[in-house]
Amino acid sequence: MSLNLSDVGSSVGILILTTFFGLAVHMFVFCPLILALLGRRNPFTYYRNCLPAMLTALGTSSSAASLPVSMICATKNGIPPHLRNFVLSLGATINMDGAGVYLITATYFLATIQGIHLGFSQMVLIGLLSTVCSMGSAPIPSAGLVFLATIISAANIPLNSTFSLVVAVDWILDRACTVVNVCSDLTIVATVAKLVPDAGSALSTDGENPKGVDV
Repeated sequence: MSLNLSDVGSSVGILILTTFFGLAVHMFVFCPLILALLGRRNPFTYYRNCLPAMLTALGTSSSAASLPVSMICATKNGIPPHLRNFVLSLGATINMDGAGVYLITATYFLATIQGIHLGFSQMVLIGLLSTVCSMGSAPIPSAGLVFLATIISAANIPLNSTFSLVVAVDWILDRACTVVNVCSDLTIVATVAKLVPDAGSALSTDGENPKGVDV
């Protein structure tokens, strides 16, 4: 398969910009709206306190590595310990919003660069698979590439040398995705703390009998 170098460069640039745009919309529009409307928090103040966790995510490209810092940031924002520990730990493993965006744009890129037209049913399939696969993606660098190969195979897109183009830019896109994942985790924990303020308060962490539980 022969590819024009200038066309490839332009296509890869569009992939990066499109992915960044999707991540930016999610991080700077949807997350603050959820935090303000459901969490009843000031997004500027809350996210300013969360900057260390996001910078750690940017540097490590791992939600798991960022988890201890995320917990510190949540505590600084007044999140109860029982909610902080449960929601952030769960979010670090299954809440991969950034990966969901990235898998869709990367799949469409691989189809377009090979001259493959995606129909409506294929786009729906890609969206569903990206959502499910992002939940199962490991919180480690470049884990989404494994699921990307699965998605393009399911969408009948050939897995060939063009896949290396995504691998070449994955290091920067994966870091941006991880920042969005961590931002989303911290948004959700604040929302849960507001909507279910007493969730888990009956659980004791020092070995005492949980409230309301007969032994």
